[in-house]
Amino acid sequence: MKIFIISGKGGSGKDTFVELYSKYIEKKYNDVCYNISSVDEIKEIARKYFGWKGQKTSEWRKTLSDLKDLQTRSCDGPFNYMKICFSNIIKEEFHHNRECVVFLHIRETEEIERAKKEFNAKTILIKRFDETVSYGNHADDNVENYNYDYVFENYGTLEELNEKVIELVKIKEKESLTK
Repeated sequence: MKIFIISGKGGSGKDTFVELYSKYIEKKYNDVCYNISSVDEIKEIARKYFGWKGQKTSEWRKTLSDLKDLQTRSCDGPFNYMKICFSNIIKEEFHHNRECVVFLHIRETEEIERAKKEFNAKTILIKRFDETVSYGNHADDNVENYNYDYVFENYGTLEELNEKVIELVKIKEKESLTK
């Protein structure tokens, strides 16, 4: 099982990167890819109780970030959610004879480090836009304040991003051979 923590500012192409990775490994190896966000449950709370409809405005990004901070401080909910998801994946994949790749979306540097240790994960930063842009919340605005294992610049076409996905697959293949 390979575990990646993927991070980047809003709109950097994280989900697209994971989607391309998933399609590539499924087609080439018949492997499976899981995509989990540390704010999945927070988004559900925002939808149910605050009327959020998926808008990605600065105001809603700040609201989601603040809700995550509150739930992290009060009950460590986002991290526990990821642990439960990870446990469920292990149960689901136990009887399958295939490689499993898990992408955990986390933006807060202290949570990235914690998850890296907990899940023995590698970290990925996806960069796209002017890095001086402020979103008004610490999760987006401080995302680059971490020493990532891999950094991919997403300034080009979808085809160019796909080449970076293939590059990561090849890196991981080489690492697997040397273990």
